[in-house]
Formats: sequence, structure tokens, C-alpha cells
Amino acid sequence: MEGRQVKSKKRVADHGEVFTNEREVKAMVDMVWKNLEQGTADRILTATFLEPSCGSGNFLIEILQRKIALLKKTKKNKSDYGFYLVLVAGSLYGVELLPDNTQECRERLLTEFKKSYPKKEADYEMLMSSISFIISQNIICGDALSYTTPEGEPIVFTRCRKHKDT
Repeated sequence: MEGRQVKSKKRVADHGEVFTNEREVKAMVDMVWKNLEQGTADRILTATFLEPSCGSGNFLIEILQRKIALLKKTKKNKSDYGFYLVLVAGSLYGVELLPDNTQECRERLLTEFKKSYPKKEADYEMLMSSISFIISQNIICGDALSYTTPEGEPIVFTRCRKHKDT
């Protein structure tokens, strides 16, 4: 969204669409982030975020940028870094009413992931393909009030659960 708060007056009238300004996004994420910083890096990197009306992803982008900055500071090993990028992708969820915003959010998130990993790495394409798939499953077009898809089906998120040893 980068700076624009309104795409059109019609969209505001029809859908109440107004995007949150970057200053407010940062301030609001700061409040949540303070609680997270008391945990370990692994806990912060895998903390789950759901934006129920994600628009083009302003909040999710800010959270992703902070997670990537932490990842760069704490995970120096290339294989760990790629693994944690996938975990970070799996920790971000969003629901958006309008299909064009949903697609824009997915594209913006993927662009941030691509900027964070060297294209020259042999596993770049496979890693980005995996992250792209995760984003396509986690950023869903639907109604956040009824939690249904445009087809009227319930929104369902798939989440990996930790395996307990028996």
C-alpha cells in the first residue's frame, strides 16, 4: 500500500476500505512486539499472527520485516535460515474481503521473503516456491465477519502441530 490510505471513494463507500498508515502500523506492532521480546528468538520467529482484515498486508509486512531482521541476527547457518523462513511464512495468516487486495498482500509478502534470501543460492527457487504455497494457503480471500469464503464455505486454516513423543 506504501502511503495510500484510500484506493477510491467507491471502495470506501462499498466496503469501508481504508488502509492503516505506516506510522500507526509501526506503533501498533510495537505494542505487541514488546511482549514477544521477552521470549526466545525461536518463540518470536514462530509466534502466530492473524490479521482478520489484512487489506494489502500492511501489518503482516511490518511483522514479517521484524521477524526477518531477527532471523538475520540469530540464524547465521544457511540451512537454518531457510528452514526458519519457512516457519516464519507458516506463522502469518490473513483474511481479506477483496480479491485484488488478497493477491496484493500475497505478492508483497513473497517479495519481502525474496529480498531476504540470496537468489544465487541453489535452493532459492525451491524455497521460494514453498513459501509462495504457504502464503497462498494462509492469506485467504473471505469475509472476516462470517469467516466464510466468497463461495460461502467456512474459512479453514491448516496449522502444523508439535508432535508429542509417546
